[in-house]
Amino acid sequence: VVVCDEGHKIKNAASKISKALKQIRTRRRVILTGTPLQNNLLEYWCMVDFVRPNFLGHQNEFKTMFDKPIKNGQCVDSTPDDIQVMKERAFVLHDTMKYFVQRRSHDVVKETLPPKREFIILCRFTHIQKELMEAFIGTAIDNPDIIGRMDGKRISILTLFANCTKIWNHPDIFYKVVREGIASQGQDLEEALSDDNEARNGIEMNKIANRMTDYSFAAPIVEGYRRELIENSYKTMLLFEIIRESIEVGDRLLVFSQSLLTLDLIEIFLESRDVPLTARRWRKDENYYRLDGSTPAKRRDLYIKQFNESEKVKLFLISTRAGGLGINLTGANRIVVMDANWNPCHDSQAACRIYRYGQQKPCFIYRLVCDNSLERKISNKQVCKQGMAKRVVDGHVIEGVFAWNEIQALLQNLRSIAEPPVKTYTENQVSHLNDPLLERICCDFGFAITAIPREYDSLLEDRKDQVLTDGEKRNAFVAFEDRKRNMFSQPIPTSPQTDFH
Repeated sequence: VVVCDEGHKIKNAASKISKALKQIRTRRRVILTGTPLQNNLLEYWCMVDFVRPNFLGHQNEFKTMFDKPIKNGQCVDSTPDDIQVMKERAFVLHDTMKYFVQRRSHDVVKETLPPKREFIILCRFTHIQKELMEAFIGTAIDNPDIIGRMDGKRISILTLFANCTKIWNHPDIFYKVVREGIASQGQDLEEALSDDNEARNGIEMNKIANRMTDYSFAAPIVEGYRRELIENSYKTMLLFEIIRESIEVGDRLLVFSQSLLTLDLIEIFLESRDVPLTARRWRKDENYYRLDGSTPAKRRDLYIKQFNESEKVKLFLISTRAGGLGINLTGANRIVVMDANWNPCHDSQAACRIYRYGQQKPCFIYRLVCDNSLERKISNKQVCKQGMAKRVVDGHVIEGVFAWNEIQALLQNLRSIAEPPVKTYTENQVSHLNDPLLERICCDFGFAITAIPREYDSLLEDRKDQVLTDGEKRNAFVAFEDRKRNMFSQPIPTSPQTDFH
């Protein structure tokens, strides 16, 4: 028997690890994973094909019969016919695999754990951030060669993402790139050196951004820029308010970011300030820890053990990829996710570090997202990816939330950032959040957000009223078989294969 823990790592059939595992002589294969579907349905096909070769047919057949129909019907501007076909194909796929896919979500532990609330906080841009973003997006659209092209025809979205992260977290990071050339000295967005396409794309993203971007357009904007001011970024300002409020109510927290330069900057701001309710400065390895890809394994284990056991350590800064899997940090009960990840499972896994057995307090997760930006578009896309996972793996029906053209055109309307008018919020307007800390922040810092925070899980609610009827389920299988016969003249093996060699 071959048992693969964290089995989602074989989501790419062409990767070396997938090919190597398939060479092992065995009669049984088992995959264990909490995130069986991360970015797209083809990843799911790869894992199913590993444990049941040919059960879902060739990859091209799977694309035609499942991937495309489910994608086409999952957004609010999909046609009624597209939506119906999407529901039918998602049901067929889920039902077909129910005998060998055993799915257990967090629902099974809800009765034994304290409640968990997860919020998306939409942050405004400060004036300097808005100037930099508009200049950069305008430059990218008008002169794409300045930031490089991936295939000679179009701008690389990954390159845009790598650069925009330096602006929307805090302008100090972008200033370093423009004035000090930090970008040429190494990676910012940390990616593990693994064999899958995602990691290679992450590494390539940094290389392209560092090597090919011409930052001369920003020089006039940052002329006279004052560094090390938290208020230059509302997102960073809200982070420090959450840190202060959390400690004042007796809670401890984790801060996740995929940007190493962001973690560096947070440390700079921390060490010039006192720990709330004390007259002592923040000091690394004394009252806060940092964990990233450069942290040695022994020190990593020591940090985790001491954080869970010692109330003296109030804060843990963690890079998303290095600390988002396989660790237990129930010593904290609040999390701030500083930036949205292309892969929603990285952020979700980060949130799971505190919501697990051993947790004694209610848990709160805050996702800070800059509104009217590429980051908001990425956050929207996360919802669609996770909605697809729930439809296929859990058999849920998720309502379309964002338009298909909104997802595809990530750069549309970003040349000129038009934010809604600043609002002030009263206690009555935010009392439904049921989080006194977040309610106070909304009332005191309404100028820094564009809307009242919304619960993340509410975007992924199972719509029981839209479940297929028994008759529709029967028709779904009939329509599926008819479509397959018409599309493919050669029969495709559909029975499980248990002897792999």
